[in-house]
Order: sequence, then structure tokens, then C-alpha cells
Amino acid sequence: MKKSSNLYMNFVKSLIFGIIISTVTFFCALGYVKGNSNNITHIFLQQYGNLFIKNDSYSIEVAIFLLPHFYLLYIWGQETSIIMTKFGAYIFTRTDKRSNWIINRYAILGLRIFIYYIFQFLVTLILGIALGFKLYVSIYFLQVISFELLMVTLSAYLIILLSNTLSLIVDFMYSFTMVIFLEVASLCYCHLVYSLNLNCGMIKYIPFCQGVFLWHDSNLLHNAELSLNSSVIKDFSLVYSVSYLLFLIFIVIFCSNLIIKKIDVY
Repeated sequence: MKKSSNLYMNFVKSLIFGIIISTVTFFCALGYVKGNSNNITHIFLQQYGNLFIKNDSYSIEVAIFLLPHFYLLYIWGQETSIIMTKFGAYIFTRTDKRSNWIINRYAILGLRIFIYYIFQFLVTLILGIALGFKLYVSIYFLQVISFELLMVTLSAYLIILLSNTLSLIVDFMYSFTMVIFLEVASLCYCHLVYSLNLNCGMIKYIPFCQGVFLWHDSNLLHNAELSLNSSVIKDFSLVYSVSYLLFLIFIVIFCSNLIIKKIDVY
């Protein structure tokens, strides 16, 4: 009972800090959207899915864009290894199905991340309406919000799974640093590609770029892309990104399963 209560309180705390982060990133996005649009959909798109790749302030934008990931990595990036260290012997003396256990742990992580972003989106909705942005409830709005929620959840899930998998074989500070470095390096590489006028099509193959929603080439986002002056990558479709992220998530879970089967628990 006490353990369940502590887990519940920790999750509530993570949501509270998540609300603070969402408020910070909301006002950062507001600076780009205010004066250009009064549509609350554009706030969502800027806050959770846009990077102005040609801007001189791109590095600052990357830091703001990845702020939720930094926090999620900090609170959940080593959860699997911590549980293994504390309760591994207890868990695996009662079941020899390690695969089931790791899949269950990762399913719980996925659900938490989804709930976390639901709360983030609610904060954006409330703040946007409070500041006078218009909520146009339509098929367009529902499609954009649904796709964006899916993309940010899958992107965050991938980096959390990657960190948890790495933390099974190296110290958490190393896994945390490696994942953050890969994300930042990937997004900075995209800026370099644009700056040097290289083939931007290669960007769509970089795992950590899938979550930049407004870089996608989609009729669904056409009006928003014009309003927010985003950098569209040709033939970079939303369906492609969702499929790619799901494939990478499967690969990471598969590798994690192989690692955990070889861990000796005492």
C-alpha cells in the first residue's frame, strides 16, 4: 500500500512540474504566434511541433523545444534499472518471464507519458483561451491535435525507452548524457544541412527529428505552415513518421528484452 501511495504521489508531482514546464513553453510559443494568428491551434503547433530552422536563435529554440524531454528523462529515464537494482531478486524469483515484466514496465511508462502530455495540452488550452485565442472546434482542429499528441508522445516514449535500455548497461548519467547529446546533435545537424543548402530530404531519416510536427509535408498543416513560417521537408509525411517511430520503439524494446534476459539478479 505504501509503495503504491509513493508511486502515485511521485506521478502527481511529475504532473505538477510538467504543468510548470508547459506554462514556460507556452509563453515562449506565444511570442511567435501573437500578432500573426488568434487561432489556438497555432499555439499548439508552435509550442509542441515547430522549430524555425533558419533562425539565428535556433539553438535557444532547440533548448526550449527539448525542455519537456530533459525533465521526462530526469524523472523516468532510469526507472527500469532502479527497480531492477532494488527489487530484481524479488521479481525474478517469482516469475521467470522477464520479457513479460519488461513489456509491462514499458507499457506503464508509455501510459504515463501519454497522460503527462494530456495535462500539458490542457494547460495550453486553458492559457490560450484565457489570453483571448479562439478555439475553433472542427475536424481540422481534432485531426491536428490528435496527430500532434500522438507524435509528441511517441517521440518522448522513444527517448525514455532508449535511456532506460542504456541505463541497464551503463550508469544513468552516461545514458542521460548520450540520449540528450543525440537529440541535440540531430537537431543541430538539421540546421547545418539547411545552412549549407544540402539535401534536406535526409532529415526525415533522423529518428529525433520526427517530432518536429511542422517540418512535415502535409495538406493538414498547410495553412499553419504558412502562418508560422515553418520549414517544410518535401515528402516528409506524418504517416511515415508515426510508422518510423513505432518501428524504432519496437527495436529498442527488443534490445532491452535481450539485455534483461542476460542480467544476473542476486
